[in-house]
Amino acid sequence: MQPAAGRAHARRLGAACWWLGILAAVVLSVATMRYREAADAHCLPIPPPQAAGFAGAGGVPLLRHDFHFDAPRATRPSLALVVGAALPFARIELNGADLTPAIDLAARDVRELAPQLQFLPDELLRQNDNVLRITLPQLAALGPTRLEQVCVAARSALEPAFRANWWRMVLVPRACLLLLIALALLALVLWLISDRQPAYLWYALCLTPLAERNLYLSMPYRPGGPLAWIWLDDASLLLMPLALYHLMRAHWQFRSRTLGYFIGATSALALAGCALRGPLAAVLPSALLDAGPLLIVVINGAAIAIATVRHASAMHRVERRVVIGIFAYAAVVGVLEIGYFVLPFEQRWMWSSALATVVLALGLGYLLIRRMAVGGYVLAAATATLADDLDQAIAAEALQPERLWAEVAAGVSQRERRRLLRDIHDGFGSRLVSVLARARRELGETALQRQIQRALVDMRLMLDALDDSSPTLASAMARLRHRIEQANPPAADCCAWRLDGIDEVVIGDRHRLIAVYRCLEELLGECFEHDPRAALTIRVEASRHHARFVVSGGRGDWSAATIDRVHRVMGAVDGGFALCTADAATRYAQFSVPLF
Repeated sequence: MQPAAGRAHARRLGAACWWLGILAAVVLSVATMRYREAADAHCLPIPPPQAAGFAGAGGVPLLRHDFHFDAPRATRPSLALVVGAALPFARIELNGADLTPAIDLAARDVRELAPQLQFLPDELLRQNDNVLRITLPQLAALGPTRLEQVCVAARSALEPAFRANWWRMVLVPRACLLLLIALALLALVLWLISDRQPAYLWYALCLTPLAERNLYLSMPYRPGGPLAWIWLDDASLLLMPLALYHLMRAHWQFRSRTLGYFIGATSALALAGCALRGPLAAVLPSALLDAGPLLIVVINGAAIAIATVRHASAMHRVERRVVIGIFAYAAVVGVLEIGYFVLPFEQRWMWSSALATVVLALGLGYLLIRRMAVGGYVLAAATATLADDLDQAIAAEALQPERLWAEVAAGVSQRERRRLLRDIHDGFGSRLVSVLARARRELGETALQRQIQRALVDMRLMLDALDDSSPTLASAMARLRHRIEQANPPAADCCAWRLDGIDEVVIGDRHRLIAVYRCLEELLGECFEHDPRAALTIRVEASRHHARFVVSGGRGDWSAATIDRVHRVMGAVDGGFALCTADAATRYAQFSVPLF
């Protein structure tokens, strides 16, 4: 096996292992976060609530549920009660005795976190018709009132499932909260030591709503009332995709105004809906109001993931795998939490979004640290080179300090740029040349071969544009002419280049020079595809601030696709493009770009 083939096989094997690992993590998370029901539990049907007066000086209205069950003497020892969910909190009484004396039904800053396990004293139990009363406060300021899954069984049967569910609903969010706080502090430190790079700040802002979400799930106290915390939790969830979008922009420099407007508009509408939760509760189901913000977050997160995946071709292979993998994991695992609001209690997943947020935070943090490490490696190499040059220049003692520093810095910059260009040319360029040679041998003169040839010319022109050894427009056009004639030898005799008056003109922006090369190659390349001996005239004129390029001759009927590509390239660099008619039979193309 050839070394290149072996490396390709290893990359494919690594990619397969990575995706199998993501799949295994998703399956394991889904399995472990599922609510666990005790096998031998006897679950009582929940009766309709009854009004039970008011509690406290504030007059909090109360609802009570009365359960009736039998407790034969053989089953009494170690009998226990488990309540799956009692929101916001509840008082439990058995045959008139209070089992939860610490519960104050008039409290407004408490919320139950997880299933409750209560031991039922043997002396309070009767053989028949035991009365279990569960009383809950009902007030809009305390949030929704719910009572779900009340089961009676031996404590030894209930306790393992209870502990597992408590671990899922309380311990996991608390551990995730501590980890997110540590990552946020680390991001702020990196922001400070990296000369305030915006990606680290946006990463910290992404972690803030994720940490608030886990704080909401893990803290029993709600200063100001549970309703305010519900709104804060919904708002933090809705703002997370917006911060994530800005992190993607700062880290990978991709722009999508449509996506930004979409995320901003949907988040603003959802925030308004959360603020109007009270009036909307009269016309919309409570499950929709609870699941709505999470659904908006999932939609916006999916939109960001799709945009990032579309941009993934420009990323490094490792970054591409990490981004797609963590988005896939977060989307699949995080969306399961919607089931908490719409599924029967015993079929729900317990706060699966906590795991999804932590994996997302760790994945994005890894990418930022990786970029920082790679940047540090490059900086160390450049520093070593700079030190050598400074030692040589200082030993010569031929220059003033200002000129010394300027010349050494310019030399280092030029050498690093040439090394980068050489690596690109020797890697991708040599591979493309070998593909072209194989296409010539096996395919003959085909459209594919011509397209490969044009791709090779494009790559060489991009490298020429990045090379700072051709600062003037005249030298840049000389390079272009050489590449065009090298790809199509008849062009040396058939093409007329009018390059008068541009010897001293300098293009200060390399991106605009790349755009000029791309447009001229598009126009000339299509003409040569139709007729390799097309008689063309390329005229270049320069004013004080702009350069104008005119291509005339040949058939002059460029395709709509070529015209569209040239339009888009010129639009990206603030240039202009137009097709003009000289006479009834002659058309020519012209475009102009700013010089600076």
